[in-house]
Amino acid sequence: MKLTHKILYSVLIILLLLFYSCAQKKQVKILPVPVDSAMVKFNEAEKYFKKGEFEEALIKYNTFIKDFPENTKTPIAMYNIGFIFFMKKDYEKSRESFLSLVDKYEGSSLVIEAMIKILNSYYLEEKYKEVISFSEKIPDNLEPSTYLIRKYSITGDAYIAEKMYKKAFEAYAKLFNNATGPEKDLFIKTIKDITEFLTVEDLKELKDKSDDKSVKILMYYNYASKAPAKDFEEKDIVLIDKLIKENPENPLTVKIMDLLETIEIEMDCLRNLALQPKPEVKVEKIIYNPKVIGCLLPRGKFEKVATKIEWGVQYALSKITGEPVDISFKYTSANPEKTAQAVRELVKEGVAAIIGPFFSPKAAVVEAQKYGIPIITLNWSPDIVDTGEYVFRNSMTNEMQVKTLVYHAIRKMGLRKFAVLYPENNYGKSYASLFWKEVTKYGAEIRGFESYKPGVTDFEGPIKKIIGMHHKIPEHLIDWRKKEIEKENKEIADDVSKPKEKEKNALAEDSIDDEFGDDKETEEKEEEKEKIEQKAVVDFEAIFIPDSSKIVGLILPQLNFHDVFNVQLLGNNIWHSKNLIKMARRETQKAVLTEGFFSKSKKKKVKIFVKMFKEIFGVEPGFIEALTYDTTLILLDKIKDTSIKSHFELKNALLTVKDFEGITGKTSFDIYGDAQKKVVILKVKGRKFIEVKQ
Repeated sequence: MKLTHKILYSVLIILLLLFYSCAQKKQVKILPVPVDSAMVKFNEAEKYFKKGEFEEALIKYNTFIKDFPENTKTPIAMYNIGFIFFMKKDYEKSRESFLSLVDKYEGSSLVIEAMIKILNSYYLEEKYKEVISFSEKIPDNLEPSTYLIRKYSITGDAYIAEKMYKKAFEAYAKLFNNATGPEKDLFIKTIKDITEFLTVEDLKELKDKSDDKSVKILMYYNYASKAPAKDFEEKDIVLIDKLIKENPENPLTVKIMDLLETIEIEMDCLRNLALQPKPEVKVEKIIYNPKVIGCLLPRGKFEKVATKIEWGVQYALSKITGEPVDISFKYTSANPEKTAQAVRELVKEGVAAIIGPFFSPKAAVVEAQKYGIPIITLNWSPDIVDTGEYVFRNSMTNEMQVKTLVYHAIRKMGLRKFAVLYPENNYGKSYASLFWKEVTKYGAEIRGFESYKPGVTDFEGPIKKIIGMHHKIPEHLIDWRKKEIEKENKEIADDVSKPKEKEKNALAEDSIDDEFGDDKETEEKEEEKEKIEQKAVVDFEAIFIPDSSKIVGLILPQLNFHDVFNVQLLGNNIWHSKNLIKMARRETQKAVLTEGFFSKSKKKKVKIFVKMFKEIFGVEPGFIEALTYDTTLILLDKIKDTSIKSHFELKNALLTVKDFEGITGKTSFDIYGDAQKKVVILKVKGRKFIEVKQ
């Protein structure tokens, strides 16, 4: 009986063990992880988007939105749809998607970017009134501040296009206040341009609107320049005098002092004017002779340039039919008075117009404007056409090069992320600022922005900064998605690293050896962390370096040394030298740069020009010869019009020049007399430069 009980007890134990074992096995059974169909579809759309297969991406994104309207990735899908249409220049459909995102997902971090894109789309369609209207819907409390800068740069330019200069000033004043770095130079230049169009009443009202000293002194300078002495009151003199004392270092202070002295003298004269008889002024008659044009040439160390200009003019004159036109050459000087005298001599000869000068044009254009003689300068100085309505400029400007280069990089090459490495001088700052503004106009990104001191040969410091090895990348240069991932990873890491209370107690009881072991482990982690931090972050697709071929030839190998590979190189016309390819042939391959004229062009018109010019003068023509040739032909084309009988009528006729087919491309003059043209795009291939079709 006892045995039977023992057997039954044993069987029961065995059954219990078997049951427990089965239960344990059942408990640890691994179930299949459910597939997230939403993420599968979203990732599929993303794959096509990143490959640039936009038509397929559109289909996939739209399917995803239809199937998963409430998914957290839906705002990204809607933004990317709008972005694709934006790139395709279908701005209406682009806005539809962006507006839908703004309306439905108010809390999304993409809303502000979408609104900026909408603003930009209106601007690119030249719908300036819509830009102005929509900008009012975008708040001013934007983070990062680059959004605010983009908002007001687009809106400010729209105000300029609509000739609402007062509003344009207010927009650019806000831009200036929120900007840091080289872009401030660009904004103050634009503000300076805007002030030229402000009335005396506008200047009087706006001169105290900005708290920035440089803007305020600029406004006071313009006010003092434009307001007649009879409109000045004693309180105005006191205010200007105070401004001078508070800003002794500003370069305009000396000019304001001169203006103030003149104003005070004029005010004294006005008080006594009624007592003085009005003097009789004899005005010498200005002759208009369409058979004579003048040309100003440099001398001395610029003798070679003078020869190039002379040949360009003479070759153009040889091409005209009908009555011949004479050319009168005069020489400019470093002495402004001698240059002005050369212009007066041409005036006495009755020239219809003047070509030049190439260098230091200020004295010449001021004198020509005074006599009402049209002058087409070949100089690139940014403000030269502001001298007056008779002053024209046909040259290759910094703005022309940057606009053409950025358009080609974004529209033709599909690049979106850029870096800028530039010399810390006026030349480098000008190009860097223009490039920054032009890139952001298209909604693309500046991912790195670093300068170096002129004259250095070691560029390790700025290169390491631009690839994130020696500094924290600025917030506005970090992609929003990257920031979200970093934030999420940090939160997970924090949760994992939090020790429980009992673990804290256990750590406190650790031995001395363990303590040293922990220190060693911490040390190793710190070293590993340092290694990670020192890794290059090349998060840009192209880099723009506005410097000479000699300096660029030194920079490019150093970029490669610091692991900056497969990045598109962008440059301006001073890259165009065989020495650059000799110094860094491997690194320069496929580099893209701008140029005003390319003698090796395959264009029939250029090939004929180069061939004939070489036969006559024995040398191959360059940019100066081609530019002078085009300028002379533009002038001759208007002079031969017999209905034009005065300098005034010739000046108005020159303003109508539109798409003149020249050797340096199509040339048009805007309402200010400044030439508008697309410059040549060149690419390095092997050991030579080749022209890129635009």
